[in-house]
Amino acid sequence: MRERMQYYRNRAHARSHPEEAMSVILDGMTQKTTEIPYFPCGAPKSIPTLRYGLHVFGALVHGQTPRVFLHDAGIPTGPNLSIETLWRVLHLYEKDSLPPLLYLQLDNTSSDNKNHHVLEFCAWLVEEGYFKDVLILMSNIFCSPSIPFRLRLAS
Repeated sequence: MRERMQYYRNRAHARSHPEEAMSVILDGMTQKTTEIPYFPCGAPKSIPTLRYGLHVFGALVHGQTPRVFLHDAGIPTGPNLSIETLWRVLHLYEKDSLPPLLYLQLDNTSSDNKNHHVLEFCAWLVEEGYFKDVLILMSNIFCSPSIPFRLRLAS
């Protein structure tokens, strides 16, 4: 509950003061729910079992239009997908118009988000002047409460 309340505070801060902070949440859907063709009651026996795997990855910038990214099963999920999605979202804005603080909400999967690649990319965003601070919050569903990561521009 404490993490959820922190997320709500971050989201409210970004919505009420967009000149101070941006709040972004990234997440992907389970692959099984996005296979096509989709049969709600199961596939008929006359239809081959071959299906096209379609992956859906979303980015929500609070106070802005949600973004949905689609890719097929040939593109693996993982840190590259998380980083690419965040990069594409940030490119919707002019670098000079970005606020100094980024709240980045991610799920607690080590294969996609909780790894050195994502942390290094966020550190690079700070180093290159996109943000002065990046606060990364990991949602813990079945784990103990997380400690947020803060990347800050050194003076």
